Amino acid sequence: MEGQGSSRAGGKAVKQRFDREFKISAVKMVTQEGLIHHSDRGSQYAGGEYQDLLKRYKITPSMSRKGDCWNNAVGESFAHTLKAEKVNQCRFMTKEEAKREIFEYIEVYYNRKRMHSSLGYTSPFEFEQRFFLTK
Repeated sequence: MEGQGSSRAGGKAVKQRFDREFKISAVKMVTQEGLIHHSDRGSQYAGGEYQDLLKRYKITPSMSRKGDCWNNAVGESFAHTLKAEKVNQCRFMTKEEAKREIFEYIEVYYNRKRMHSSLGYTSPFEFEQRFFLTK
């Protein structure tokens, strides 16, 4: 839920601590039904309260088998890219500045301009446009 998938669908939360409330606030930002939530098998994701929240928002949970990390590889890759290309390159003066800059990076650059080799060297936006035009 960290901005993965459709730029119109994913929840994007910003907090200093990666805690239970952080994850819940990202899910509550979702604007589209029918999403798939890829995660590891951590207790914060597998717990009943979180799973109930996903159900309430009509989000399908997807976790790999124990010891198999491939289900969450896309999310991990995105988090690494966000940190390497934006967060570690900036010194944010306020939380609001960090939110604004990260939102702009994801929505303006990453989703609309940055080419992704896994998408045939197109942006996620362009790939999604082509996908829905062929349906």
